[in-house]
Amino acid sequence: MKCENNEIKHIGKRIHIVSNQIKRKMDGELAGFGLTHSQNIILTYLARNSHRDIFQKDIEEEFDIRRSSVSSILTHLEEKGYVSRQSVDYDARLKKLIITKTGLAAVSKMHSVIVDFEKSVEKVLSPEEIDTLFAILDKLSEIANRHEDKNE
Repeated sequence: MKCENNEIKHIGKRIHIVSNQIKRKMDGELAGFGLTHSQNIILTYLARNSHRDIFQKDIEEEFDIRRSSVSSILTHLEEKGYVSRQSVDYDARLKKLIITKTGLAAVSKMHSVIVDFEKSVEKVLSPEEIDTLFAILDKLSEIANRHEDKNE
């Protein structure tokens, strides 16, 4: 894709770079808690949904993460005592994910890190720009999913 000055710009590459930059920043901020950004978003999701049964498949779908990656993240969270897996009566194969008191405490402590990052974005982008960004990201996600579906 060429821009006004004939410079070639690669949308996917730029998104990948920005994603990595945000991930590195958040990993650095969360390192003191012994968690990565990926672990934190899953732990936060479990905390926000503790009123219902959550299974590994729910996390895979919510964050569009592969089964093996989710399994690895959950194993680390379980080893750290943030999450436990419990059998359900209606299907012995299923294990629901339960956030522990330790996990809830960690989410509470990490919340300010996430809020601070979001505030820094809001200082740079107007509400309209944020809405536009989400609309564009949604369109790109739709394109990527269509492309992914064709490859399956």
